[in-house]
Amino acid sequence: LKNLDVELKEIYSFSIAITKKDDFSVKNKPTFIVAGRLVYRKGIELLLDALSKLDDTLDYECHIVGNGPQFSKLNSKCEKLGLSKKVFFKGRIPFDKMSELYENADALILPSIRETTGSVILEAMSKGLAVITINKYGGAVLVNEQNGYLYGGESKAEYINNLKNTIKNTKILHLQTIWVTIRKSKSLIKSQSNIAKRSLRVCTLAQRKRLKHSVLLVLQNKERSNKSLFKTNLEKSAQ
Repeated sequence: LKNLDVELKEIYSFSIAITKKDDFSVKNKPTFIVAGRLVYRKGIELLLDALSKLDDTLDYECHIVGNGPQFSKLNSKCEKLGLSKKVFFKGRIPFDKMSELYENADALILPSIRETTGSVILEAMSKGLAVITINKYGGAVLVNEQNGYLYGGESKAEYINNLKNTIKNTKILHLQTIWVTIRKSKSLIKSQSNIAKRSLRVCTLAQRKRLKHSVLLVLQNKERSNKSLFKTNLEKSAQ
């Protein structure tokens, strides 16, 4: 790049220009995409460990695109960790078919332990996706707080924990949490409204009974009064 008179700050400026999606798909499920060859250095195994530590109530999907020698091992691990309903291995997908996956995703996760530039980062950014990756290699140059999320980690445990926290704290899952809270609140309000309506019906019935009883008393008193008046008039006529 230096031989071509291209400075790193120019690349950095380019990455700033491509910002994260604002219209996160909270109306459905937050969707992450992972794309790359399924080998150890791509960090998919560690990603599964990180996802398994997220709260079970978080509703999301993670689509992993690619083939490789770890395909069967990763699928088995996914099942053992109970992630099969949230993590989906798509196998190899032709490049021209990737656009649809990008369009339906909210963020790219690049969990590589070692990586070069990471051309997949630029592909995801060009589609408006946020990028979640380690604060090293190409990701450290291309990703910033405006277009993604960076995390660190020197040990395996630290890497997994930091990746988990980064995914958990993204706006994508944060908005989903808000959406779930709204749905629960709406459900609670509806439930309370139904209780209020039932109480009102019960109250109305009670009021009707009291009103009916009062009317009957009035009618009975009126009848007694009329009888008494009739008796008095009858006695006066007899005299």
